[in-house]
Amino acid sequence: IQFAGEHLVPGLQASGVQVIGCFTTSIGPQPRFSTLLAVPDPNAWQRQLDAFEASDAWRAMEPALYPEGRALVTGYHTILLRPTGFSAEVTDSLGASEPGVFEERIYYGMDPRAHARNLKRTGEGTSHVQRRAGMHLVAYWEIVAGAEQPAMYYLIRYASVAERTSQWAAF
Repeated sequence: IQFAGEHLVPGLQASGVQVIGCFTTSIGPQPRFSTLLAVPDPNAWQRQLDAFEASDAWRAMEPALYPEGRALVTGYHTILLRPTGFSAEVTDSLGASEPGVFEERIYYGMDPRAHARNLKRTGEGTSHVQRRAGMHLVAYWEIVAGAEQPAMYYLIRYASVAERTSQWAAF
């Protein structure tokens, strides 16, 4: 986390990458650190990544990945996601007065047809019921590349874990 705050995020931003947020896990698989980035398209992401890895900022920070000769990270996954048609604008969540708690949910489809039915059900019904229960739905995404497919990811923001509990009970 310290490495990301001192090196990774500033380096990505200097290379033109929009960093939406960085998250650690409170409940769920641990230890986990996720960075949510916004890119205009997959080709732009590749160009920005190439520029970042060729930058002086990357060369300067790379030794910090191996303090005392041990790697900070054992691996990582890059998953390219595109917003669904019923997704809110993710940056709408950035103006909140408190940091809040974010919940990432991933739904894996049995097959492409079941995935399409789940997207339709979520867009036409479930997301509306969640909003009525008070949930702040940050965004819904479909996978473009990089993870098990078909799947839908979404992120919900709560003011607290207690709020999460009451909103799911209302849902």
